[in-house]
Amino acid sequence: PSANEVPPRPGFSGAAEAKVPVFSATCPGPKAVEGTPRGKVRIDGKQARVQEFNSNYFEASIPGFTVSVARDGGGLIVTYTARGGANGVCQVR
Repeated sequence: PSANEVPPRPGFSGAAEAKVPVFSATCPGPKAVEGTPRGKVRIDGKQARVQEFNSNYFEASIPGFTVSVARDGGGLIVTYTARGGANGVCQVR
């Protein structure tokens, strides 16, 4: 993993266990991020690798771009980290 990626934790197999909500967000770039009804995440139309850390937090990534999604009460907080260390907050729609 790169310096910006968290290595997988033992006992977590990634996409098969992730409970991804249906959501839509826009990150600077602009990058469109979508959680689908099938529990997948797409970033700019590309299937992302999903890694769940707990029931309130998961990450989805494509090469050079990772989004972090956290449940906050009834809503979501979506942030991103891009190649070169760029990072920030995405707008959830």
